[in-house]
This record gives sequence, C-alpha cells and structure tokens, in this order.
Amino acid sequence: MRLAAILIASLLISVTFLPACRAEANPDGEFARDMAAFNSSDVEAGIALALKYITYGRLDLAEAVYIKMYEKKPRNYKLYETYGDFLIRQGRFNEAIDVLEAAHDLDIVSYKIETMLGFLYFRKQDYSKAARVYEKASQINRVYPEPLFFFGVCTALRGEESGPTKAFTLLQERFPTSPYAKLGWAVFAYYQGKFAEAVTKMDEIATMPDLPVFYYVLRAAIDIQLGAFDKAQEDLKKGAEVDPLGDGLLTNGAILQLLTKNNIEFEKSMKVAEKFEAFNELIMAKAYFLVDSGREDEAEPVLVELIRDRRNLFYASYLLGVINMRRIAKVQADKNIPEADRLNKVKELLDKAMDNLRDSVNAGKEYFPALFLLGKAQVMKGNYEEAIGNFEKALAVNPKDPEMLRNLGFCYFKLSRWGESRRIFEAILQRDEKDAYALSCLGFIAASTGILDEAIKLYKKAGEYDPNNAYIRDQIKRLLELEKIYRGADVKPNN
Repeated sequence: MRLAAILIASLLISVTFLPACRAEANPDGEFARDMAAFNSSDVEAGIALALKYITYGRLDLAEAVYIKMYEKKPRNYKLYETYGDFLIRQGRFNEAIDVLEAAHDLDIVSYKIETMLGFLYFRKQDYSKAARVYEKASQINRVYPEPLFFFGVCTALRGEESGPTKAFTLLQERFPTSPYAKLGWAVFAYYQGKFAEAVTKMDEIATMPDLPVFYYVLRAAIDIQLGAFDKAQEDLKKGAEVDPLGDGLLTNGAILQLLTKNNIEFEKSMKVAEKFEAFNELIMAKAYFLVDSGREDEAEPVLVELIRDRRNLFYASYLLGVINMRRIAKVQADKNIPEADRLNKVKELLDKAMDNLRDSVNAGKEYFPALFLLGKAQVMKGNYEEAIGNFEKALAVNPKDPEMLRNLGFCYFKLSRWGESRRIFEAILQRDEKDAYALSCLGFIAASTGILDEAIKLYKKAGEYDPNNAYIRDQIKRLLELEKIYRGADVKPNN
C-alpha cells in the first residue's frame, strides 16, 4: 500500500544517512550478541531491540524479535501495538489483523489496537467488524472524535439507521465544535442519497480551519453526484493539499475521468486506484464504464457480487436495473423472436428490473435516477398508481426535469385524471411553450371533456412544432370532421 511503501522508503533513507562511525562499525557482530542475549519474555527490552534493528534497516531481525515475543502470547499490550504497527507499515494487513485480534483473545484493552483494527477492517471493507472495534475505541478513549465518526460511517455504509444516528448524536454531544460532528451527518445523508441535505451540513463547516481530507473526498463525491465536475476537481485538489495519500482521492479522480468521457485516462486512473484503494465506489464506476460501453454482460456479475452482502449500495442496484431495462429494449426490437416468447422475456426482465430499482430506492431514498426509472418500469407494467408515487417522490428531488413531468402527466392521463394531468402539462408549457407532446396531450384532454374548439386549437399548435407527426395530423382531421357533424346537428359537444 502507498503508506507502507513510503514508510519503508523513509526507513531506507534513514539507513543511508546514518553517521559514518556506525557505517564503519559493521554491526553484524553486535546483532549476533544481542540476539544471543535476548530474553523473549522481556517485552520492553524486546521492543527496544526491534526498534534498534529497524533503525539499521534490518527488518528481518526486527521481525524475528517480534515473532519470539509473540509466540509466548504475553499480556503486555505494547507488543501487539508495536508488532501490529510494524506489519501495517509493510502493507501486511492480514497478518496485522491476526496479531491484533490475538490481543482481543487475551482481553487486552488498548485504544491503539482498536483504532488499528478499525483502519484494517475499513480498508478491507468489512464494515461490521470495523464498526465494532471503532465503537469499542470510542468507549476506551473519549478524547478523540475519529473513532465515533468512523463507527457512524461504517454503520452508514451498511445501510443502518440506528447505528449512524447513535454515533453522530454522541459525536455532536461530545465534540460540538469538531468538524467531524457535522461531517458525520453529511455522510449519513450522502449514503441515503440525500445529496442536498449533505451539502447543507458540509456548508456549515466549509470555513473551519484544518478540515480533514475526508471532508474534501466526500465533498467531491457529492459534487460528482450533482454533476458539478469542475467543483469536484477543485475539492480533490484541496484534499491532496491536506493529504496527498488520502483514501478516496484516487477513486474520485478516476470517477471524474469516467464521467467527463475521458475513457483512456479513466482506465489508467482506475488501475492505479484499484492498486491502492479498491473501494466499492471504484468497482461501481468500473461497472458503469462497462454499461456505458455496451458491455452489460461483463458489468452484471461485478454488481451482483458487490451487493450480495450489502443491499444498501443503491447505485449498484440502480445499474442492475439499467442493465435489465436495456435488455428489454433489445428484446422488443428483435423481430426474430416470436411474439409470445418476446412478451414472456420482457415480463421476466421487467420483474428483475423492478426488483433492482426497488432495492435502489429503498437504500437511496432520494436518488432521482432510480425513482424515475422505477416509475418508467411501472408504466411499462401498467401500474400507473404506483408509478405516480415514485414520480411524485422524484418531483420533490428534481422538480424541473421535463421528461419526469411528461411521464407523471402521462400516468394521470392514462387514469383519466384530467385535472391533474392538465396541471402537469400546463406546467411543462410554462417552461417550454413549443413542447408538442404536452400540447397534444392537452388537446386530447380538451377533446375528452367535450371542448372541441380548444382541442383543435391545441392540436394545430402542436402540429406547428412537430409537423411530421402523423398522430397529430390524424387527430386534427378527426376533430374537424366531428365538429362539422356537431355543427350540422346544432348540438354542442359537451351536451
């Protein structure tokens, strides 16, 4: 890992610049005497000896000392702290976990052990174990806000409600002036898909000094979700100034390359990020890249594996929904499939897509794309009432999206709820008076409620903006003939 590589490099540099008298002394004989006299039961002396060997760059001898002491499983917490740290610095995370968990087996209480384990489990994305040890660390030592913060983050990543609420409430009570207090609630909102709420929380601490790199990583992630790519790039730049090795900087950088359609740079950035971070967000970005490239069959197993144990990854579920909706379009367009088989296949894929999108909506309660696409799937199924519910939720998130408004108006239209449908299409026309679809729908509503002259006027106006639309031409012709019949009979249509 990057941190380990840099620390080892610093050790090598320190050896290069040792005083000349040490370099000339040839310490091998001294090392041999030290090892012969070494008492593995004396933990304090053993740690001092291991640190001496590290200073000389002899990590092999340092490890030999640690192993001899570790074999005896002493109850001295310092051994597990220093040996675990030694392994972490070399990127040997699984071995470090074994050593630190051995301290748990001996009921050793150590704040440092719990925070190191939290870091390791967090990097492995085992958020259940990470939450457990971070919570324990927050109980052992109440001086620092980070354990409570990461306890809340881990439970938020698991899709919990009670864990983050408990953690961030305690964080706010104990550390009201810490940026982590507001940042915690921003994290909670972000992982629920409530991006506007997350932005509000982050704005409250934006001017505070010494913000952690996590602030900029999260801010960039939110800006990416909101499509503010230039702002996200600036966030990452500021984050790198705080800590150029901050976790998440590489992942967000790769995602930015992807979303700005710089696919060549994305693939390069993704390989670097995978080497050092490999967070779920990066895996989802890779899946998006595959979907965007038309390689849905490659993306699907990646996403299925990702959400096997974590159904709260609303974006992964959304992408699975997109894949199945795309497959529906392909099946519908394939005229070589017999009609009955095509209908059955569409139904099967539509059921899968709706399951995926419901999972996405349940986890990301305000994630507009999933709400919208679920509504469209329900329209295809003929479930207009259910579709309206999701379109209304989507409307609360993004009230200006014209396609969403058209779909909502269409659902009211199909249910013959003319007043509500008219309200939607009139709202669309206020933003775009040349929207031929809205005009033709209003024309149909006017005709259905017996106002033929208004209907004809609306259809003619729609025809001006969409002159090649055969449906509009047919409706105008039909209504003119109908009006002539009524006029000849001297009967008003709405009688």
